[in-house]
Amino acid sequence: MAYVVLIPRPIAVVDATPPDPNNPFSSPINITNSGLLPLHEVAISLGVIDILGNGTVPTVNIYGVPNYKTRIHQMNWVPREMWPDDHFTLAFDQFMNFQSSAFEKADLAIVIDYELPIIHVRKTKVFPYYTRKLANGSFAWYSDATHTESPELPSN
Repeated sequence: MAYVVLIPRPIAVVDATPPDPNNPFSSPINITNSGLLPLHEVAISLGVIDILGNGTVPTVNIYGVPNYKTRIHQMNWVPREMWPDDHFTLAFDQFMNFQSSAFEKADLAIVIDYELPIIHVRKTKVFPYYTRKLANGSFAWYSDATHTESPELPSN
């Protein structure tokens, strides 16, 4: 039981309401090591099932594969060490920058790759999020740890 408490646990939390309600990619992503041991070689990527435009020009459609195996990496982001309770913040638009007026929905995941200390085993943690344009034209992020397909949201 004590070993389970010591296992490093990275967590990723996306602010549900973006600072710019018309641009979901302005939402901050908070990454934290909530375990009692450090995380080594922490690398963050964006897993993609889909990012879809609304058909206007220029339209943006990116289709990934199930289970967020399609990944977008920030080229200048260097893996880092995360000590217990360490945290940092980044935003979706650090990975990509879309015109929000041409954007309709996205099914993404924050993917954290890291190495466990002492035993040097590589692990991956996936945090799924999705967003849709709401009836009022704004966006919000929703977390769903169970879905692998894009769910339909009720209109507001």
